[in-house]
Amino acid sequence: MTWKGKPLDYWGDPDNENSTRYQVNRFFGDEHNVFVNGSHHFRSQASERFEMGKKAGNELIAQLQNGTIKLTKDETIKIVGHSQGAAHAAGMLTQLLDSQYADRLEAGIYLSPHQPGGFSHPDGIPGMQFSTKTDRVSSRAGVLGHLMQLFNGSSELKRIEGSDFLLLRPEHKGGKGGHNVETWTSMDDLLRQAYEFLNK
Repeated sequence: MTWKGKPLDYWGDPDNENSTRYQVNRFFGDEHNVFVNGSHHFRSQASERFEMGKKAGNELIAQLQNGTIKLTKDETIKIVGHSQGAAHAAGMLTQLLDSQYADRLEAGIYLSPHQPGGFSHPDGIPGMQFSTKTDRVSSRAGVLGHLMQLFNGSSELKRIEGSDFLLLRPEHKGGKGGHNVETWTSMDDLLRQAYEFLNK
């Protein structure tokens, strides 16, 4: 991934135990990552990004079928979406659930989902939402959060319809009030909590 022509390590260094990517990989014991850009223009709506995600899901299915992307014998598919990418992730999951790879799906994980009331998580796979009350981008927190709504398509804190687990942090001091992906650096513990809850 690049930003203004320079490499961007959006999800964090896979070898840095303080990165979100490392934490997710460690929890699942799976370091096979494929990245898709799930964002759209600033004022886009979740329904648009969901439809884009369905197209990306079809592309992933085609890549799995033609061998461009290969799964090991027991490997599962986990889709993690952040911010605008959450609705995109839900669209991908929807398409994958209607394919020969449905039994390979393990989880849909939504970090700081933008416009969480504007899309649904599909039935048939665990869906886990991680949001923060002080998130200025996606939870409309504080004066700055209300101002951002003029530019980001508007978003407020809601539960994603169909999700099975919601972890709601009361606050985070940095990263736009807990919006940025690098604020989720304890994902190993958080995912463990989610799975313990779902297994009950």
